[in-house]
Amino acid sequence: LQWTLGPWSTDPRWFRARRGEVPLGWTFSPAAAMLAPSATRSVVSNLTGQDELVAGPSGVGYAYPKEFPRALLSNFTDLTKAGMEMSNMTLLNVIAQNDDEPDLDLLAQFMTPASAMIFYGFGEGYSSYGGKLWWIGDKPVVSGRYSLWGNGTSGRMLGVDALVAKLAEQAKTPESADGYSVIPVHAWTHSYADVVAVAEGLKKYEGVEVVKPSELIAQIQANVSPASSVFI
Repeated sequence: LQWTLGPWSTDPRWFRARRGEVPLGWTFSPAAAMLAPSATRSVVSNLTGQDELVAGPSGVGYAYPKEFPRALLSNFTDLTKAGMEMSNMTLLNVIAQNDDEPDLDLLAQFMTPASAMIFYGFGEGYSSYGGKLWWIGDKPVVSGRYSLWGNGTSGRMLGVDALVAKLAEQAKTPESADGYSVIPVHAWTHSYADVVAVAEGLKKYEGVEVVKPSELIAQIQANVSPASSVFI
């Protein structure tokens, strides 16, 4: 909320003439719709067809699932649902406290208001799970594969050129979970122009498409069998 009500919505690194050139998901607090309705209306009204808001981190408030009081969880998810509906959001981003395997029973409660979840481990620029996919019923839980974070050339926190090279090596089979990649972007070391540069760099590779998070989720649901992933 502090960033939303501060310089984020006018920061030239992100809100500039080029915005809308490529599909991009923007993590946005569902609480903004209730605590800062005018700011939320401004953000929503200025979205392009290539922009999409994703609720998070973790819901109406920044929370680590394993540390959240269970007695308050239903109230939390109710408020998350209300904020998501007011902001036209369907996807939820949750951040783990560590890199342990997720507790899917617990995440199922967080996911109540959402059609799917983007789940970040805490390490390696939120990509410590390396693109692993789980299922909660028919709802996929997708983790970050690599991050556009700094200027690294190895590991999971990569600069523009290294990220393009890594993504080009990924499977291009729709039926494989390895054919889908969520890429967290570190807003303090990269800009919208860098996101465009990655998308432009991938154009020369056949079978690679940059899409909004909701489209990636829809393609996973249509093509990837839950039997090939962890199912609950």
